[in-house]
Amino acid sequence: MERSKLPGHRVHVRPALAVAIIFFLAIGCTREVSVKRFVGWEEPYEDGNYPQAIEKFTREARIYRGLELELLANATYKSSDFRRAYLQEYSRVYKLDEAQVQAVRQKETEAAQKVDEFMIATYVPDKQWDDFDRKNPSWKIYLVQRDGSRIQPVSIQKNKVDASMRHFFPYINPWKSMYTVQFPKLSAGKESPSMRLIVTGVRGNIEMEWPSESPGNESTKPD
Repeated sequence: MERSKLPGHRVHVRPALAVAIIFFLAIGCTREVSVKRFVGWEEPYEDGNYPQAIEKFTREARIYRGLELELLANATYKSSDFRRAYLQEYSRVYKLDEAQVQAVRQKETEAAQKVDEFMIATYVPDKQWDDFDRKNPSWKIYLVQRDGSRIQPVSIQKNKVDASMRHFFPYINPWKSMYTVQFPKLSAGKESPSMRLIVTGVRGNIEMEWPSESPGNESTKPD
């Protein structure tokens, strides 16, 4: 005989069947949700002059004692041309509006009018020699003009290296320190065709050379 179901009798549903029911109910209630895709850069730099500028105004020099590397230095001269390319790349990376671009441009132009500035990344095998910003450092840095006159820096600042700095100065690596070195700007009438950056100490010396920038050519406005 067929067994009748009594009122209030609980119907037991197998676990597999319950999962299937939930699945089909979920399909019926689900709406399609659009996922916003984020844009990543396949190359560190897109269109622009920055790769050419960093190559044009960067020098590298090394000191060896026998086969041992005593000092490796990469130095970028922040000329007006470099600052213009930097401003363009900085504005692109951080999506600056016009007011922000003008603020950065003014800052770069004022700096170019006051100082000759270099970004210098250094590697030394012994960290006690990595003291360029100290009062009595192991190394001395000078800027030498074509006529032989030697200028001492007015400021040497050790920078905190972050992802932004690595982007703009791609020769930085985890073993290097980064310094901003500033020299007083030459006054009008004392321009020189070239200038040499000298780093010297008891372990040796290196020289790197750039063409000088004529006074009055410090604007960072686009050409």
